[in-house]
Amino acid sequence: MFAVSSTLSKWAETIRKKAIAVAKDGAEYDNFKLRSLGSLRKISDHTKLVELAKDYGVTDEKLLEVASLTVTKVAKCLAANGVPEKNVEEFLDACEEKDIITRTSERWTLSEK
Repeated sequence: MFAVSSTLSKWAETIRKKAIAVAKDGAEYDNFKLRSLGSLRKISDHTKLVELAKDYGVTDEKLLEVASLTVTKVAKCLAANGVPEKNVEEFLDACEEKDIITRTSERWTLSEK
């Protein structure tokens, strides 16, 4: 049954994308209206951001409080800067011990074999 739902979900997503494309070209649907969800904005130059924020009175510490750093990105940064893999793991373990990194509940899904 799960295999069927997976296939149907993929099919439905294809239909949804096609319907949006057609609506963007001007088609109208009786029970639906085309609505923009906006676009994502992303910081493209972190150094300039920090400099500009300082001009507005925002400290590095305040910026870090609102920054969202993933553990993967931090680990890759350490590795890219020559930190051996063993030390990267030690660093991440130390972060967990000091409650710098927290874990959410384990997530689950079903996937095809």
